[in-house]
Amino acid sequence: MFPAGGVPARGKKTRSSAQRLAATADEFGQVPAGIRGTRAWAVILGNMMIRDATLTDWSAIWLFLREIVAAGETYTWPRDVTEERARDMWLVRPPSRTVVAVDQDGTVLGPAN
Repeated sequence: MFPAGGVPARGKKTRSSAQRLAATADEFGQVPAGIRGTRAWAVILGNMMIRDATLTDWSAIWLFLREIVAAGETYTWPRDVTEERARDMWLVRPPSRTVVAVDQDGTVLGPAN
């Protein structure tokens, strides 16, 4: 880690945040197929990981989102939005991103975008 001043000692090599993340994500065992080598990212927080959402996450995301949209209190979307339309609106394209929090088993705990 860094000394009290927040700067590594001169000449001392440190691992980049990407290298630390890759090692931690590998240990966590939740690097989704197709993520490695892309602009995707993930953050480990205790027993969960926040990572870019993939199309394979959609069914779990829709379980959360369907009820939230139907309540009509959070989003200005039509309450009866179709799953297809919701997916197109929720799974945004770069440079924006949609993320999910997953536990160590890969279960989606919640989405955000």
